[in-house]
Amino acid sequence: MSTTRLAWQRQLASDRRLRWGVFAGLAFLSVTAGLCLAVATRGWLILPFVGIELAAILGAFLWIECLAFDRDDVEIDDRAVRVRRCRGLRVEQHRFDRAWVTVAVEDGGTARERLAMRQSGREVALGEFLPIEARRQMLRQLRHAIAA
Repeated sequence: MSTTRLAWQRQLASDRRLRWGVFAGLAFLSVTAGLCLAVATRGWLILPFVGIELAAILGAFLWIECLAFDRDDVEIDDRAVRVRRCRGLRVEQHRFDRAWVTVAVEDGGTARERLAMRQSGREVALGEFLPIEARRQMLRQLRHAIAA
């Protein structure tokens, strides 16, 4: 009874340490500029807007951090195909019968090609976060593993 495990994860252009370093730099510049402007013009009402700006920047960086955890894990054994999709903080798990599952591609144009596992009217999309070439490689790996 052999089990095959396949996994794909979103690849971001920068690592976590660099992203938070950029956030710290932006926060420092924003607070420094706000304080200088508030002192120079005695316009202390600027400071709440600096706080709002920092909250918006923090929200954007937290959203990017959630995207960094996007992944698809597929486990194939003699009888079943188990799919685990992680999108941000949400995790979905699906189980398919290996004998009846199919891996399908819907062509919506070159960049919108969609990969999905299907069985009995159920469908799970996979690899939406991957570039098109990686998605095609994912398709080949899945078909090979299911057929083996």
